[in-house]
Amino acid sequence: MKALLKPLLLAIAWTQIALDSIEAKSEWYEIVEGSISYGMVFLDPMGKQLGLFLAYFQSQILRRASDSFCFSNGSIGNFFFAGARMFFQSLDATIFLFFRVL
Repeated sequence: MKALLKPLLLAIAWTQIALDSIEAKSEWYEIVEGSISYGMVFLDPMGKQLGLFLAYFQSQILRRASDSFCFSNGSIGNFFFAGARMFFQSLDATIFLFFRVL
C-alpha cells in the first residue's frame, strides 16, 4: 500500500492552489479542514505528517492575524515545507523530512 500512496502524496504536494485570491483561500481551508477528500492518503502515516504540517502552517498564519496571507498560486508542497521549516527551525531537518515523506 505504501508504494501506491507515494505517487498520490507527490501529486497532492505539487497541487497548485487557484490564482484567484478568494477562491484560493477557500480551497486552502477545504484542504486543511479535510473537506477535500484525497482518499486514503491522509490515513497513511506519511500522509498524516503532510496533513499535520499543513495544519501547523495554518496555525502560524492565524497567529499573525494582523497580516493577510495570499494563498493564490501556492503549492501544497511549498506550504508543507514552510510549516515544517517553522516547526523545526532547521533547514536540514526540514529537507530530511520532506524527502522522507515525499
